Amino acid sequence: MKNLFTLVLSISFVFLAYTQENSYIKKHQAYFEIPRESLFIHLNKSKLVKQESLWLKGYAINRQTDKLHQNLRNVNLAIYNYRGELLNSEMLLANEGVFLGQIKIDSTYQPGKYFLKAMTNYMNNFKEPDVFIESFEVIDKIDKPELPKQKLIIKTKPENQHLIYDLNNNLGIRISNSNGIGLKTSIELLENNKVVKKIKSSKNGLALLNFRPQQGKKYKIRATTAGGYSEDHLISDIRLSGISLQLNKVKDYLLFNIEATKDLNEENFTLFIHQEEKFLSKKIKLEKLNKSLAISIDQLFEGLNTILILKEGQPVLERLFFNQTSDVKKFNGNYTINQIKNTDSIQVSLNFNEKANLQLSASILPKDQITYNTNNSIIKNFRFRPYLTTESYLLIKTLDQSISIKELDIAMIMSESRYTKNILKYQRPKLNYKRQNGVKQTLNINQKLKPNDILLLGIGTRFNKEFTEYLNDRRKFEFENRYPINSEIQKFAIITKQRNFKAPKIKLNHKFNFQDHLDVDFSKYVTEQEKIDSETALSSSRIVANFTNTNQLDEVLISTSKNREKKKEIKLTRGDKEEITEDEVKRFFKLSVYLRYKGFKVLDQQGTFSVQTFSQRSISGSNEVAIILDGARLTDTSFLSNVPLNQFESVTINKSGFGEGLFGANGVIKLESRKTAIYGDDKDQLFTSIKIEDGFAPIKKFKNPNYTFYNTLAFKNLGTIAWFPNLIMKSENPKLSFKMVDTRLKSAVIFIEGISKNGQLHSYKIPIKLTK
Repeated sequence: MKNLFTLVLSISFVFLAYTQENSYIKKHQAYFEIPRESLFIHLNKSKLVKQESLWLKGYAINRQTDKLHQNLRNVNLAIYNYRGELLNSEMLLANEGVFLGQIKIDSTYQPGKYFLKAMTNYMNNFKEPDVFIESFEVIDKIDKPELPKQKLIIKTKPENQHLIYDLNNNLGIRISNSNGIGLKTSIELLENNKVVKKIKSSKNGLALLNFRPQQGKKYKIRATTAGGYSEDHLISDIRLSGISLQLNKVKDYLLFNIEATKDLNEENFTLFIHQEEKFLSKKIKLEKLNKSLAISIDQLFEGLNTILILKEGQPVLERLFFNQTSDVKKFNGNYTINQIKNTDSIQVSLNFNEKANLQLSASILPKDQITYNTNNSIIKNFRFRPYLTTESYLLIKTLDQSISIKELDIAMIMSESRYTKNILKYQRPKLNYKRQNGVKQTLNINQKLKPNDILLLGIGTRFNKEFTEYLNDRRKFEFENRYPINSEIQKFAIITKQRNFKAPKIKLNHKFNFQDHLDVDFSKYVTEQEKIDSETALSSSRIVANFTNTNQLDEVLISTSKNREKKKEIKLTRGDKEEITEDEVKRFFKLSVYLRYKGFKVLDQQGTFSVQTFSQRSISGSNEVAIILDGARLTDTSFLSNVPLNQFESVTINKSGFGEGLFGANGVIKLESRKTAIYGDDKDQLFTSIKIEDGFAPIKKFKNPNYTFYNTLAFKNLGTIAWFPNLIMKSENPKLSFKMVDTRLKSAVIFIEGISKNGQLHSYKIPIKLTK
């Protein structure tokens, strides 16, 4: 062991050096100069019935940090049918690395398979854009699954890419049935039709065969099922010259055993290990036809490592290795269930044993559900998809998440990097497509401005701050980084020297600067393994009976009683509201005078306007009173300077600030702009309202479908209990609580996906008992 430790230390030292003379490494470094980004979308389920909704939460990460991407905003989501025809496309707004969406499964979705495709404009810069693609299916009946055809699919791949005569070779093997499901079989190696070795494949159909092929002999593999069915697979393309590699993890070290044929003896090679822009390199020279190396696991990159052996600037061998991460694949904690009194709801509390800052999403489905695709996990998506070819990733995707380390390493042998060949084939990526941050809105005033018109005012919306612009005889304005949401109302006004508001005639335009240069062959993403795994058949009529009138309710809480009553929407106004009449206008004239009379300290001079309390209550040390205009919280109140009181319909004063959180710590004043004439002949509007079209998709709150019954086979197999896309846990309080409908079912399953603040991925399911 002393020699091993000495060797490891020497390798640690040389790995810190950059091999300048190696042309491949130079190309590699240039290829990853531009940072990349990846997307993952968590679907609440992947099989739906018409009139349901597909709910989704997206996660965007910066691949340089492996953490949520703080600068990514515009995400294009497109829907395709099974023929690859575009059905719909919309822009989703990401904030702090996450985004939400919903797809209503209406009459345009006929039974069949569909595909989601999510990408950013920035991804067009790369030959391997990390576009997210996932399928979902609309169903109207469930047929009992057919037995797969009695056929074995045998795939092999050497650890050294090519088998070499007279060298020690490892051969990765996967056995599956005609549906693509891995099978446990007996495997025999035949040399000139004589059995020379026997092994068994795992439950995932994976096996590793070690042998030393001899020239002049023929080899084949025979796989035999437990039922006695067998098929043969011919081993071809065995080469006379080359190098072989056997990789083994022993405790905290990765052992390399490298052999070469005689014609390559004494030649120089470079061992090159990378994870995109991060890399290690070491020159090696074969002595006596072989070389053994040991590398500390700590030196490798967390997650997938691509190992290359280079000769004269060309890769001659590729091997992928997955270095285990700290990702969480099993819930570490407990849960509690409590019935909420006088409601048909229950509260679920998840108590985590470890403290962490988590951003999670949760889909809650019946225990006997057949609609959730566990293969679509955030761990597989971010740890493997960015680095593998599509075919290789689909192999990883079909494997159980609880796969053993040994099986995963065989899958790595059978996988291929998406970059190795491209680095030689293509030029370094160029930044031709910028990352889009919202849209540019162009506003044109279609009327002649008057000398008294001095300011253009735009009222803030959910994702846009209010603004004021001096007119200076301008009638065209351009605003960058705006986030208009479909169907929201944006309001604009001109402010005169007399501080009166008036509605201008305007035209508002915007256009997303998004391009999609990636053609996708969706047939590659159709795997037979995604077929419904259910022993129960359900006819179309039985499904429709349970899903009839699946209109979304106004509340998340659903009553299961026969006599359902619609809940009345009660709008509560906190604070004292006063209508502004002609008498108040004559008495006070200006807003500032009115607010002083109401007991506030008001500064209103030289374009400055602020309202304060006479006693400080905010923990921030400020005594500034919050102001809301037409529902929009104002961050800049200067445009209210000298504004006449007649510009407002009403003023609501909430001196306690109750209901507004820290924003209202010193109290809240709510202003409602005038919509009715205060004087008999005054019919002028104060604001121009524009309804947004072709903006970002609106963020909708999850609402349960109105299922006819819960205690039916259709609901237990296909129904949805709840969807919580925005679960935020703080390390100081490692607990999550949420309310959901009480379906009276005995059991359910919570499917969790998400990420911690430090980039640790979470993907697991939590079986829960809903009744004691």
